[in-house]
Amino acid sequence: MSDARDEREWLERDRREPTRGSVVSPGEEIGEMHFATENFSTALEYFCGALEQPGLVDSDRFRLLLRVSDCHRRRGDYAAAKEYLDRSRSLPSLSGEDLGRIEYREGYLLLWRGEYDAALKTAFGAYRRLKRSQSHGEVAYIQLLIANSYQRLGLAAEAEEFFMDALSSYRRAEDRVGIAYVYNSLGLLHKNACRWTRALASLSKSFDLAKTLGLSQHLIVVQLNLGVVYSKLRRFEDAISAFDAAASGAERFGDQASLTRALLMLGRTHVARGTLGRGEKALLRAQAMADELGYERESALADEYLGELMIARNDLRCAHANLSSALDKGRRLAPQGDIVAESLRRFADVQYRTGAVSDALISIEEGLRIAKSCGELYEIGYFHRTRALALARSQDVDAALEAMATSVASFEECGNPYEKAVSEQLLARLCVRARSEATLLKAKAALADSVVALGKLDEPRALIVSHALLSNVERRLGNVDDALLAVYEADRIAADEECAKYRKALAALRRCIEDQMSNATRRVLDQFSVLGEIQSGARSREQLSKGLETTLRLVVEKLGAASGFISIPSANGRGSQVVARLGMSVKDAQAVESWYAKRENGSRGPVVVTDFDKVPSLADLKSRIAAPGPLLVQDLGFDHETLGMMCVVKAADPARGSIGQEDLHFVAAYSSLISLSVYELVRSERKGRAARPRPAASKGFESIVTDNKEMIHLLNLAERVAHSDATVLLQGETGTGKGLIAYAVHLLSERRDRAFVHVNCAALPEQLLESELFGHVRGAFTNAYFDKDGLLIEANGGTIFLDEIGKTSMAMQGKLLQFLDTGKVRKVGSNDFMAVNVRVVCASKSNLLKMVEEGRFLEDFFYRINDFPLTVPPLRERPEDIPLLVHHYVSKIAREMAKTIDGTTPEFMSKLVDFHWPGNVRELEKVIKRAIILADDGDSLGLQHVAPEVLRGAPEAEPMSKSEETLRERIEQIEHAMILEAMRRHAGNKSQVAVHLGISYPNLLSKIKRYNIQ
Repeated sequence: MSDARDEREWLERDRREPTRGSVVSPGEEIGEMHFATENFSTALEYFCGALEQPGLVDSDRFRLLLRVSDCHRRRGDYAAAKEYLDRSRSLPSLSGEDLGRIEYREGYLLLWRGEYDAALKTAFGAYRRLKRSQSHGEVAYIQLLIANSYQRLGLAAEAEEFFMDALSSYRRAEDRVGIAYVYNSLGLLHKNACRWTRALASLSKSFDLAKTLGLSQHLIVVQLNLGVVYSKLRRFEDAISAFDAAASGAERFGDQASLTRALLMLGRTHVARGTLGRGEKALLRAQAMADELGYERESALADEYLGELMIARNDLRCAHANLSSALDKGRRLAPQGDIVAESLRRFADVQYRTGAVSDALISIEEGLRIAKSCGELYEIGYFHRTRALALARSQDVDAALEAMATSVASFEECGNPYEKAVSEQLLARLCVRARSEATLLKAKAALADSVVALGKLDEPRALIVSHALLSNVERRLGNVDDALLAVYEADRIAADEECAKYRKALAALRRCIEDQMSNATRRVLDQFSVLGEIQSGARSREQLSKGLETTLRLVVEKLGAASGFISIPSANGRGSQVVARLGMSVKDAQAVESWYAKRENGSRGPVVVTDFDKVPSLADLKSRIAAPGPLLVQDLGFDHETLGMMCVVKAADPARGSIGQEDLHFVAAYSSLISLSVYELVRSERKGRAARPRPAASKGFESIVTDNKEMIHLLNLAERVAHSDATVLLQGETGTGKGLIAYAVHLLSERRDRAFVHVNCAALPEQLLESELFGHVRGAFTNAYFDKDGLLIEANGGTIFLDEIGKTSMAMQGKLLQFLDTGKVRKVGSNDFMAVNVRVVCASKSNLLKMVEEGRFLEDFFYRINDFPLTVPPLRERPEDIPLLVHHYVSKIAREMAKTIDGTTPEFMSKLVDFHWPGNVRELEKVIKRAIILADDGDSLGLQHVAPEVLRGAPEAEPMSKSEETLRERIEQIEHAMILEAMRRHAGNKSQVAVHLGISYPNLLSKIKRYNIQ
């Protein structure tokens, strides 16, 4: 390699080649030396001085004007550069080559202003004028201009072709400065195609040449481009160092254009790194400079990067405004260019986040098309990721999974392991949402891949998320040991990184896994406890039946069967009774019993049928059983007595297999134990040791004590409505037993085996009540760190009891009305609806109809919950129940307190019967409990044990005509009534209503929405 002096002499000779004439003064010669080392500010001073010399000929003036323009352009002062080009064009006797030299410089000005089409056209004009000249360096410079114009227009193939032509031209001219320029441009080309290794190699060559040749100005440009590549590779420290160096150099040399770009990229890198304050400071300064100096491309980029900053801050309104501006400017510069593609990707993200899913999908389609056409491969994975999230919000989970998988593949193709891992995390979340074992296994594989990648990248926070998600997937797959290992690893990393917020969430996840492990163990214990359950129930047919139902479920699960039943002798000793069945009707069970009794070989013992078609006597049975497969019948009893049978039927599915010897042993063991319990019950019933009880109240009303005709009639009505799904409205005073009746309705319904959820609407504020009922999504409000299912979702398949429904706000009534009408729940903060099947029972101590008339309760909601109203009479209206309740509570509470109470005295009972009981049954229970606490062991309850208020016999309080209400509630009632009346008077014309009421139109709309006025 030549030493520095040789390099400088060669460079000076090459830089003089494109000019007309020779150097006219020492000042110009010194200016050329500074220009060669890209010290453009100093060079400009010498060129201007030379231009002021007297006696200059036109050729010398032309050469100096071009050099002054070049200095201004390289310093970023494009207006001054254009001014000197215009002065050079005005000189007389310009040749075609002279015009070509002016034109390609004008082309560079157009390129930096973002006028890519005009720059390309001008460059080709200059190329035609100079391509046959001996100015090889200038021809190469024009080829470089053409290549850069093509690249900005998104025509990557054409750009690469002219870059290579320029490289060849510079090599022929032995112009190492030009070679440095081309390598820099090739680095950008490889960067856009996500060829990171080749990009760094090209830029490093350009950097080394620039450093060797002393090209200070070009070093700034290369540092900028190196910083961009480092940022894409998430080497943020290297990127920030490169951008800082570029910004310092640009300020030192007065290069406003490079300084603007350095600030832009520095701000964007800080945003990606999460240091948003520093990012905003750099971006705002860059935006101000771009707008002031007329840099249209940089101005568009500033809007784009500020939009990205606002997305990071979740300020979606400002993000929308910034990105809209960036799109407008980008489309003016190059409709199919990189700025449009990048801005559309972020714009679609904002649209998705604000719920405009359809608009987001449209933006994604346009952005994908442009990104592919202009070679912006880096953006494609982001487009597919946002598309997947938008499709998931539209409930198209299969399409969302496909789009997210495409995002993962795109990021892998463009060598972006971090974003690939993020997409894998989101893919796992979508797979969990699909809820099938196949998708859970897919989620597990994706998360395992992300864990490996993030571990190599040293991204601890993202790695914590992957481990937590993997733990959740393993838990859902039943791999609790692996789930615990994953959550422990996540917690270890969170402790090392001092991430307190993660540790709290991970602790909750760990508790969930531990509960699952405990429940699994409990289920195993429950299986063994069945034996004790059926043994303890041997003297009660009902209890034994419950135990046998559990036993049958255990056997069916153990054998992988589809259906089955257990029958035992009936209570009257005549025939048999099917006491437990699963997946089989009573008639089908009786058909199996009949076949078993009539078969040719009438011997007792287990019978196995693996093929129904080979047993002619089973032809009728086969038609009765859905998808009949292998069948096993095991009789119950001993040699001297038959006590019924147990039967299980497998589905006709080869994957489930047939009935094996181990299955026979398992069923035989259980049948022997069952036979002992059945024998004990039968013997007990035969000997009459358990007296037949008198007809009892329907199951579900055991806890309700009454002899009042009105109350009995109400219970009969409740029993009838329990078998339907009609909404029940229970009204009555406090303490009358509305909650007991609501639970009885649940127990008597077909939903008895599912959840019964009791919600006291008066005990929760409105916002908390909405979250409790409907659930919420993560981030819906402060401290909403995780998604939460509401009580309506938890009660799915069962019954929800909304107590004190009259205490809910009008807004909450409107939301409950919508749920009752649609059967769908929308969590707080979500746009997605979930269908639930819940039976609703409401209760209120207030007169809801009167509240409707007063405008304090929604009329539509009242009639919606009033499907089947039941009014529970107060205790004072059924005095015959008081002695029954007194004896019931004395017996119950004395037993709980381990006291012996010898009944009650007549005076005690008389006082209680005569009292008006404003607190109804609940108050009576408290009075009895107080009396038993005061009584000694063996006492009879007397007047000395009666509560003072009962002894005084306080006058009965008048029934409250309306509940106490606050000033705010009363104001709301008045507002609601006045708006309703005004709406009727003006036939729904809201503008006239607003004028009539003397309030603003927006205020009226707000109140209409608040009071849910239709």
